[in-house]
Amino acid sequence: MSKLLTNKLYLKKKLYGLKIHKGLNLQQHVNAFNQIINDLVRLEVMIEDEGKTCIMLCSLPSSYEHLVTTLTYEKDSIDLEAIQIALMSHSQQRQNVMGSS
Repeated sequence: MSKLLTNKLYLKKKLYGLKIHKGLNLQQHVNAFNQIINDLVRLEVMIEDEGKTCIMLCSLPSSYEHLVTTLTYEKDSIDLEAIQIALMSHSQQRQNVMGSS
């Protein structure tokens, strides 16, 4: 039981402290986020979709602030999968612009 609690606390701390690092692309960051969520689900720790989405958005650097505002402004609810798709699309567009410069 103690090991289970330790694992839960470790994963929650890892999730809540998750920040994208320089040199890590957004896809890797999203994959790391989803892996932690999946590990928590296996330990029967449930986090509401809105909470997961908020954690994901808070883990992004300030350069994403405008996009975060756009994705969440005047919404009644937010969906993690839709947010991740929009983030990946935005990231791909940024890469395309940078690659064509």
